[in-house]
Amino acid sequence: MPILLIIFKILLYLLFFIIGLILLLLLIPFGYSGQVLTADGFKAKLVMSWAWKLLGINVEIEGGDVKTSFCILNKKIYKLKSTGAGKKKEQIKKQPDKKGKEKKGGKGFSIKDITDRAVLNEFMEYLIKVLNIAKPKYFYLNGTYGFDDPSLTGIVYGVLETINSIIPGARLSLAPDFTREEIDIDLRAGGSVIMGSLIYQTVRTVLKKPVRKILFRKKE
Repeated sequence: MPILLIIFKILLYLLFFIIGLILLLLLIPFGYSGQVLTADGFKAKLVMSWAWKLLGINVEIEGGDVKTSFCILNKKIYKLKSTGAGKKKEQIKKQPDKKGKEKKGGKGFSIKDITDRAVLNEFMEYLIKVLNIAKPKYFYLNGTYGFDDPSLTGIVYGVLETINSIIPGARLSLAPDFTREEIDIDLRAGGSVIMGSLIYQTVRTVLKKPVRKILFRKKE
């Protein structure tokens, strides 16, 4: 009997430790900084640190290659590298089946879904809350952008104006191009975020009816 009691206490302490660790991860802010460039192919760099750089993750993306580094006290302890070459070959092989899948239909989003007024309202509300939670210290965005659908270009322009009004230190110099498809941007941002609040707002938005109808739509 005493042995079972000791095992039970150990499991109980382990459970409390796991719960405490999860609460710390959710409540202690994560610092972040990142940059995205699209002029000469897609390049991105993201740095996240937790508990005053006790733990950290650095992610670098260039084309299909992804390099991930895990850090403790700002020192790299483990590196992970993956390449997108294998994925490209799989996509080429699967291309003949693409038309057949399109005929059957699916869950794919359309411009009509995104431009729905109810969905746009939920998206804008979520964006404002995320920006307030993320507390970016700086947000710089320069370049030119455009999409095949001019209406989508206009929607993005409205979102950028909202970001500019929410973040006092935002510097946006992004010109819309309504005549052609083009993505040539330089995005830089940094700040801190409480993951618990971010997860709560994300789940809350996903469960709202307009968004839920699109995300969990059944296949036709």
